[in-house]
Amino acid sequence: TALEMLGKFGVDTWFNLGDRDFATHIRRSQLLAEGKTLSEVILELNRSLGVFHSVIPMSNDPVKTVLSTDEGELPMQRYFVGRRAEPKVFEVRYVGVENATAAPGLLDSLTKCGMLVLCPSNPYLSLGPILALPGVRQLMRDFSGKKVCVSPIVGGDAVKGPAGKIMAELGKQVSCVEVAREYRDICDVFVMDNEDQDLASEIEELGLTPLVTSIIMETEEDKIALAREILALAD
Repeated sequence: TALEMLGKFGVDTWFNLGDRDFATHIRRSQLLAEGKTLSEVILELNRSLGVFHSVIPMSNDPVKTVLSTDEGELPMQRYFVGRRAEPKVFEVRYVGVENATAAPGLLDSLTKCGMLVLCPSNPYLSLGPILALPGVRQLMRDFSGKKVCVSPIVGGDAVKGPAGKIMAELGKQVSCVEVAREYRDICDVFVMDNEDQDLASEIEELGLTPLVTSIIMETEEDKIALAREILALAD
């Protein structure tokens, strides 16, 4: 494989990419080197793969997620993949975000779409950079449609990944209530798991409407059922 050959050449292979990923990265790098923006590159790649839904990056400008840890400053992928999220985190920063501008179509989508859904992604590594982009959070606050947030925390821990660990290390309560507290200015309905139903009253105290349901998605049927339940909120 390409990764095995790179290893033979003495290249660090901790990221462990497969050949299809390599092909995507090579083609993306080619297009960027030709002067295309990231938005244009994503559009071309999607069309090549038969994906015709809109996929919009947060920005065409570089923004780097850096974690201050007990092992020093680590770029997000080095922390997440290379070190398997083991180092203790003291701070998460988005380097360059203050000078970045939203990609074409992002702000427009936030004003024209009928519903806004914050999926159960890591609040610090996934959604955090997007929400830190100038103008984005304010547009979400002003959004007139339904705003829904799905909790990434169930039963006091992350469903997947290091979100719970990072929350604890940053001195936060590892709870769906803490997530709701951080998103309450950009959320109307907070979707939480049945396991946390006893916390629904605390969600209401934050001024949000709790929707208690099964949010653990282990099968395609689980994913479809949750998506349908969320989309029904737009009616």
